[in-house]
Amino acid sequence: MSEPLDLNQLAQKIKQWGLELGFQQVGITDTDLSESEPKLQAWLDKQYHGEMDWMARHGML
Repeated sequence: MSEPLDLNQLAQKIKQWGLELGFQQVGITDTDLSESEPKLQAWLDKQYHGEMDWMARHGML
C-alpha cells in the first residue's frame, strides 16, 4: 500500500523542480476563478486584449 500524499511536501518539490529548471519563481494557486472571471470579462469587453482574439474566444472555460 502506498503512503498518503503529503500535499505540502509535493508543493515544495514542484517549486524546487521549477527553480532547478530555470524558472525565476514558481507558484501554486487555487483553481476557483469565480472572482476573477467577471474581471476578465470586463477587461475583454473593453477590448484590452487587442489582436489576441483567442483570449475572447477562450477567456471563460
